Amino acid sequence: MSCQFSLRIKANSTCPDVCNELNIKNILCQLSDLYADNDGYKELAYRYAKNLLMGNWLWKNQDCRGYSITIHLSDGELLTIKDAHKLDWNASWKEEDSNTLTQLTDFIANALADKSKYGYMDVTACLAVGGGDEVIPSQEFIQDKKSKYPNRQFSKVKFNDQTDTVAFHSQKIGAALQLIDDWWLDDVSDKRLRVNEYGSDRSDVVARRHPTLSNDFYTLIQRSEEWIDSLQRNHQITDEIHFIMAVLVKGGLFNKTT
Repeated sequence: MSCQFSLRIKANSTCPDVCNELNIKNILCQLSDLYADNDGYKELAYRYAKNLLMGNWLWKNQDCRGYSITIHLSDGELLTIKDAHKLDWNASWKEEDSNTLTQLTDFIANALADKSKYGYMDVTACLAVGGGDEVIPSQEFIQDKKSKYPNRQFSKVKFNDQTDTVAFHSQKIGAALQLIDDWWLDDVSDKRLRVNEYGSDRSDVVARRHPTLSNDFYTLIQRSEEWIDSLQRNHQITDEIHFIMAVLVKGGLFNKTT
């Protein structure tokens, strides 16, 4: 069984598309430039590349008999991980897989940091399944007018021969690729969170970056001039800066009133 999706990477975080405060726009552009100059995008790219090659975007389907990952890059390169199900985020990878990770990291980092370079890729996972094995795609919630409760159905798309096949939502794949925020970590957890302004932890139903902790996006971004000064003096990227830029890479409409 195979699962495939296409991914486009654009350097949208290098400068706000729309901003009603020129001073804020200039500050964010300066922060992005310094972040790129100090190879900050390479750290984000490294984390996205890991999630792509590990197949985290397969979610519960990772618990199959095994799977491989193949990625066709727009520069013509073909990357393959044969036993992707054996990879671990925190463990070292064998040399061949580590080289693949480095190549994908460089490709993503260049696309994130340079508006003139668009990164395109086609990602395919080939899953080993047998008779009776469960496949878990996305679900649609359809409200039946005759029922008070919504019905759940598998999400479907048309395949090459125009037959229906189950599928993932793009939002579900995106959520998996954004599971890179371990900068929030306390002393008792090693959980990576999906990049979110308030560090939403869905499994424990808590905001790991609540404003009262002063580590949420809106609190940290108000200190942008401080981060710029730090980068200019020390050329060291703090966890807070990585988090701010990860949120900007994710994109969205950011409007905080106090």
